[in-house]
Amino acid sequence: MKLIIAYISLTLAICNVSFAGTTGKIVGRVLDETTGQPLPGANLILKGTGMGAAADFGGNFIILNIPPGTYTLTARMIGYQAVDYENVRVTIDLTTTINFDMGVQAIESGEVVTVIGKAPLVRMDLTSSSVSVSAEQIAVLPVNDFLGIVNLQAGVVDGHFRGGRGGEVLYLVDGIPVNDVFSGDLAFQVENNAIQEMEIISGTFNAEYGQVQSGVVNVVTKEGGQKYTGQISSYIGDYVTGNNDIFENIDDRSPTAIFDLKGSLSGPIPIFREHLTFYVSGRNFHDEGHLYGKTVYNPSVTTNVTDVLPQSEWKYQSMNQIDRKSFQGKLTYVIDPKSKKDKINFDIFKQNIENKGANFDHLFRFSPDGMATQFKDSWSIGTRWSRILSENTFFTLKLHHFQNTTKSYVFENPLDSGYSSDDRLRQRGNFSFYSGGTDMRNDWRQTRTSLLKADITSQVSTVHQLRSGVEVKIHRLSLHDFNVRNNASSSFESYIPVAGGTNNQAYIQKPKEFSAYLQDKIEIDYLIINGGLRIDIFDPAANVLLDFSRPQILDPNDSTLTLPRLGEKADQKIQVSPRFGIAYPITDRGVIHISYGHFFQIPSFEFLFTNPNFSINTESGRASVFAEPFGNADLKPQKTISYEIGLQQQIAEDIEIDITGYYKDIRNLLATKIETIATGETHSGVSYGRFINRDFGNVRGLIFSLEKRASNNISGTLDYTYQIAKGNASDPKSVLIDNQSDPPVQTEKELVPLDWDRTQSMTLTVSLGPPKKYLISILGKMGTGLPYTPSFLDQRTGLENSDRRPITLNFDINAFKVINLSGLDVTIFVRIFNLFDRLNEREVYNDTGRATYTLEANLPGIIGGLNTKEEFFNRPEWYSPPRQVNLGITIDF
Repeated sequence: MKLIIAYISLTLAICNVSFAGTTGKIVGRVLDETTGQPLPGANLILKGTGMGAAADFGGNFIILNIPPGTYTLTARMIGYQAVDYENVRVTIDLTTTINFDMGVQAIESGEVVTVIGKAPLVRMDLTSSSVSVSAEQIAVLPVNDFLGIVNLQAGVVDGHFRGGRGGEVLYLVDGIPVNDVFSGDLAFQVENNAIQEMEIISGTFNAEYGQVQSGVVNVVTKEGGQKYTGQISSYIGDYVTGNNDIFENIDDRSPTAIFDLKGSLSGPIPIFREHLTFYVSGRNFHDEGHLYGKTVYNPSVTTNVTDVLPQSEWKYQSMNQIDRKSFQGKLTYVIDPKSKKDKINFDIFKQNIENKGANFDHLFRFSPDGMATQFKDSWSIGTRWSRILSENTFFTLKLHHFQNTTKSYVFENPLDSGYSSDDRLRQRGNFSFYSGGTDMRNDWRQTRTSLLKADITSQVSTVHQLRSGVEVKIHRLSLHDFNVRNNASSSFESYIPVAGGTNNQAYIQKPKEFSAYLQDKIEIDYLIINGGLRIDIFDPAANVLLDFSRPQILDPNDSTLTLPRLGEKADQKIQVSPRFGIAYPITDRGVIHISYGHFFQIPSFEFLFTNPNFSINTESGRASVFAEPFGNADLKPQKTISYEIGLQQQIAEDIEIDITGYYKDIRNLLATKIETIATGETHSGVSYGRFINRDFGNVRGLIFSLEKRASNNISGTLDYTYQIAKGNASDPKSVLIDNQSDPPVQTEKELVPLDWDRTQSMTLTVSLGPPKKYLISILGKMGTGLPYTPSFLDQRTGLENSDRRPITLNFDINAFKVINLSGLDVTIFVRIFNLFDRLNEREVYNDTGRATYTLEANLPGIIGGLNTKEEFFNRPEWYSPPRQVNLGITIDF
């Protein structure tokens, strides 16, 4: 703790520094167009914001803390004609340079010279791979949520950034981390209509970003202005496919099986008009899904006999339906509208998701009511105070709290009579679905995170921009995970097993995080340098086992249970992360960048605290197959060292290319280790798994990107990625899984392609038309097949991940027409996903490498149920969703 206090004190003492993350800046120079001399005292005004600056003796100016967006910048000076520079694009974390040449006033007073600017194709101050996507670009793309935009980026494969494991991406909303630390996943999705701009960093990143290894997604949301604006948008849709033999019941549905309604409203609050503005948005989304089961069996039976429903009651039922409701609101209060020195934001977010497909299991195809449903309830509330201390310095203070609750069950009441007997959930033959039975697991977990974040910004000179900040996060993780029991011992009445055993686990954990960073951005005409240092301190606030070979002692109050032998509390983890990047302009249209950094991340907290009672499942024999591995609160941070070199070059007035090469060395990844309980101890000789840091890997790749800016009503992008991602294991539990097979798999761990290693991928976007009138936007994606391990009847026939699945290819389209009706902009649109209804095989049978057939279908075996072999081996969930057509309308007012 002394180290924390000392470092924070040092940081605050040198706080001529800054916080980027949610804003950008404009710099430039004002000159006399005739003499070329600087014009000190010239006033620069960012229209509609009250923000501005005055040129210094050298004619230089800087405007800081500008929210991302497109603005008009005005230059004024007595004796000179005013100049309006329109279409000034400000981007998160980057510098926009605007220079003015002002002429002596020779026209009638009050008239203004207007200059139409263009956003630069090449960003000279970009020291690592980063893409900024504006609200206007999001509206054009054929995507329904912002995660779809993330997966379009070069080097991103199904959420894996440049070969990293899942959970290694930091998600920020208005500068606040919104990852659920339990799983490392995004806690909630911001809806597209509420996004002002999003920045996606797939390369190295600055010291302000911590607890992340692979990438950063930074979302800045909209806020209200002095004009009332609003939008209502809705669409209906359905799946339209010719693959009815694979996707059952796909045609026998309502054309409104997919429904979406969203809206937003913003503007000033009456009475407080100049001081207080608001922005609110909401969305109600329903998708019946494309995977169906048939209610053939009654799952809720407590005997071992097959209970077939009357055929008149057989009906198709969705197995991956999803319903999502979202609300977001933001109040913005400006204390003094003239100076705008103090701005306070208050925001709130609420989202509910009911997801049947989160627990999808092919074996429930004839008893879908027995499959559990996931319920997710997320909300956040926060306030942000930004104060301008001087023309070149401002600070930001943020207080934020969010809560994410996830439940998964068949019946909310664990004692519901609808739960079946324990042994009903089984197959009645080699090739049969479950003949009834219910998922007996009842899972509840909740994550609460409270955050205090202070950052300060100062442009200490025209060359140096310093940044620094401190952050404290306090977490509260709660979990209750148990299997309902229903058997003869309870007269077939549902009951909850005794707490503390493998069938009933619960805990409350309160880990803490502290961090601070210092960042310097040096901007010289011929060189831009980003250098920084970050320190992260993590306190798991939990105990570890004293001796792994003697984990438990008998509970004197209950001889059927044991208590763990706990040692001291796990050590605090401290890591120091240096980050460095340079951008070297080689011409006025080209720049080379090089970057390097150390990135650390504590494994997802579920692995620190899982199986907190260190319970052994004695029913499983030599290896604890049905129990979670022991958690390890003493896990070390995972480490990635990343290198990157790239070139941006404008090759024509509206065309730019970007070539980037990268390498990542990854160490201390999460893994499992097998332990055996010592002779003479309870459960002597039984083996179990526990989490440790042991896995490793490396990734290398090359990205080629081409962008054509909109001209002559045509724009487009092309991204090509060549990547090799290897590691000793894709799954942290691989050692445990190998030891559970019979006989155990004994392999020497070596570097093999990771499960998400897509060697080559390409993304193409083309937009045709003026977006203010009409537009057709086409998105195409191609990827080589992901690896799989060849096997037959669960016995390997080749090396791990030595074969490849088929290539994937997909096209989406978004077309719209804007019509003006009584002063309102009405947009009619159609979106088609998987335009050519292609069957992309995402999973395959390991004996053929295809999802379409398997050699096992030719083997003799007992079906035992009412399904056929063809039904059993048809795996619609292994394919990408079929063609989806949406038709909708948007009204802007």
